[in-house]
Amino acid sequence: MLGSGEGNALVETVPLWTVWSDRNHGSSQRRGRTVIGRRQLPLSGQRGEAGRVGRAYAKGKSLLEKEQPALAIPELQAAVAIDPENVDAQANLGVLLFFQGKAAEAIPHFRAALARQPDLAKIHGLLGLAESRTQDTADAREDMEAAFPLLEDRRFQAQVGLELVSIYTLNSDLDSAAAVIAQLRKADADSPNISLQKWVKNGLEQT
Repeated sequence: MLGSGEGNALVETVPLWTVWSDRNHGSSQRRGRTVIGRRQLPLSGQRGEAGRVGRAYAKGKSLLEKEQPALAIPELQAAVAIDPENVDAQANLGVLLFFQGKAAEAIPHFRAALARQPDLAKIHGLLGLAESRTQDTADAREDMEAAFPLLEDRRFQAQVGLELVSIYTLNSDLDSAAAVIAQLRKADADSPNISLQKWVKNGLEQT
């Protein structure tokens, strides 16, 4: 499918959805806790379970800043083991596993994050792509259909849309494929990004 080949693996060029990315969320300090994104994370200096989660995040953040995502994975795995309901830990662990080529391992973490916070559109899109890469086309279709209209990142929306077109085409659902193609072409026409326009055009020509 379009998302799985080298020429269409555009998602690898999309910045990671991570609460540690200043480009996406930013951070600040409040009342002895680190606030990153929507969730308050305990500082690493606290004691007990909260402190253990905080230390795992702090170490993971440091490794990500050093561009060592593979080494950050065990730290997030430790955080999830302590606090499986931590949305940030589950989502970010899923992202890191996905971008390490471990789509099957990423899926349960994406699902856990979405179960607690279903409005994470990019995580929903990544879940669909991960399911597609593991040949779970029924769930992939459902999740990407839910995410596609909500994605604000045009480049990532194009990735999800082209993968959907592939699934529709393989299942002879040409009406649905045509509807997504029309939306992609409209977004393409509205986009000032020439490189994105060319990429979408090439992707549509391959469907």
